[in-house]
Amino acid sequence: FVFLRDITARKQAEKELEQHRHHLQELVDQRTSELAHAKEAAEAANRARGTFLANMSHEIRTPMNGIIGMTDLALDTRLDAEQRHYLKTVKSSAESLLAIVNDILDFSKIEAGKLQLEAIPFEVRRTIEEALAVSSPTAEQKGLRLSCHIDPRIPCSLIGDPTRLRQILVNLVSNAVK
Repeated sequence: FVFLRDITARKQAEKELEQHRHHLQELVDQRTSELAHAKEAAEAANRARGTFLANMSHEIRTPMNGIIGMTDLALDTRLDAEQRHYLKTVKSSAESLLAIVNDILDFSKIEAGKLQLEAIPFEVRRTIEEALAVSSPTAEQKGLRLSCHIDPRIPCSLIGDPTRLRQILVNLVSNAVK
């Protein structure tokens, strides 16, 4: 017995399927390569952004600290009430701007997983009063008076990160004043 069957069409279909599969694999490889390059570029951009933020934060913080320091020196001189008020406003504004810059730096550190909280002794009352002092001039301009009551059961000093606590309080109070 002899069976003959023409399989030309099947062989042609298999050949076309193999060519199609090869073409699809080339497309997948090309897309994978493009995605890998895009991922590398995004990671490089993210690192560059973090470096830029850290550098700019430092470059801005240095003159801001100078402004605050010189304002403190000026406040220690003889001034009339109006001059004293202006200098206190300058100092408060500089401290607010410095807090924003610190927030930006902290955000970039958080994104990079490099934010470290301090664990140092600090005076709770002083930290809270300093945070309120930053927003007091703005509040006064709006006809508001800031005050706080600290429960006597709160210890005078704690172990923690006074800088971060102050930043949080400044943000909350300044938003409330706005």
